[in-house]
Amino acid sequence: YTDLRKYKWQVRRLFNRNYAETREVKIPGVLLEMLSHQNFADMKLGFDPQFKFDFSRSVYKTITKYLATMHNRSYVIQPLPIHDFAVTLNEHRDIATLSWHPTKDELEPTATPSHYIVYTRIGNGDFDNGTVISDHSCTIHLEKNTIYSFRVCALNKGGKSFPSETLTAYIAPENKGTVLIVNGFTRLSAPSSFNNATEQGFTLNEDPGVPYGAFAGFCGEQKVFTKSTMGSEASNGLGYSGSELEGKVFMGNTFDYPYLHGQGIAETEQHSFTSCSMSALLTGQNDQLKLSNYKMLDVIYGVQKQDDASLRQLLTDYCQQGGRLFVSGANLLTQNLVPAQLLKVELTETIKDKNIDHLHGCNLEFAIHRELNGKSYAVPQVEAITAKENAFPMLAYSDNQAAAVAYDGNDYKAITFGFPLESITEAHQRNQLMQAIVNFLCK
Repeated sequence: YTDLRKYKWQVRRLFNRNYAETREVKIPGVLLEMLSHQNFADMKLGFDPQFKFDFSRSVYKTITKYLATMHNRSYVIQPLPIHDFAVTLNEHRDIATLSWHPTKDELEPTATPSHYIVYTRIGNGDFDNGTVISDHSCTIHLEKNTIYSFRVCALNKGGKSFPSETLTAYIAPENKGTVLIVNGFTRLSAPSSFNNATEQGFTLNEDPGVPYGAFAGFCGEQKVFTKSTMGSEASNGLGYSGSELEGKVFMGNTFDYPYLHGQGIAETEQHSFTSCSMSALLTGQNDQLKLSNYKMLDVIYGVQKQDDASLRQLLTDYCQQGGRLFVSGANLLTQNLVPAQLLKVELTETIKDKNIDHLHGCNLEFAIHRELNGKSYAVPQVEAITAKENAFPMLAYSDNQAAAVAYDGNDYKAITFGFPLESITEAHQRNQLMQAIVNFLCK
């Protein structure tokens, strides 16, 4: 607690061997028992990033309120992260407008933000120390041919929120049409698991989940799943795992993927780009995010699994109005994330074999991150897709099944990837591929 000095004599007497008198000494404290590593239901929550945040925030609120009540003082709880974040460009393409909305904590009225901190990164440098503002938006002057990245934290007397996702913007020297990058990869999750009458456990190899940023909480693959050995701590006991992952750091969702997509667009030097969160696009409250204002739409899905009918309808309307659409992700058709018929694609097979991690096409050969690693989130499965009607395959996996399909119609144009673009291991190859995509769709 804030000041234990007034209990100094009590603690000293409590642990003095010559102090023989038995008496109750009341020292304010908290005994917190959270989860058991031997309980399957507990560990499903313990691996879930959202649960860890919610639980930790609840404990923080409880301790803060207890201390404030004990000392008869007021308190303020730190705010939640912002939402509906978007970056747009003005007509002259030299001013970026950053806008967002605060997130209301329905359980805590003091958690309302009073200010915000806007952090800026130029090129591939570090973020600056931030600028404090009081409004829900701000404008920033941009130099041409330079990639700018932004993130925002809510602020009040209780502290600072977690950062927003990172959005980015760029002004081309000679702009031939602006690209809108939409970050639809918001997933955070625990590893996949199962529980039936005889077995239960986690299946890291099938889906290691998506941690928040870097994560080092795995010991190894679970080896024993048999419920009949529950309670045994021997090598045949339920939950026994290997140790091959101990001490290793793995990357989860960094919420910084518009920058990776934007690098390739910037190398064309012919197309400006800006970006927004998926929620900002779907609310329709930002007039500057009208899709008709943009030459091309790039939607990032990563390993997203959440189906959204309103987004499918938005993409359908965009294409039917003559749009140019690029979508990439590992679960696009498996999870019905995109309008497959409109994109002229059909799911051939879900590829779970991790050895199929190389691709070729567009005069390129490259690899993608299929396994857990310290640089990028893992892609445990990818989709082999079939071109329909007048579409054609653009890329292929090492087993020669189509990995990407392009449609070059007079009505609209579209490119669909059965894997995430940002999972490509080498930046140079990723940027070259992104250039090819922009040149095809914006020609």
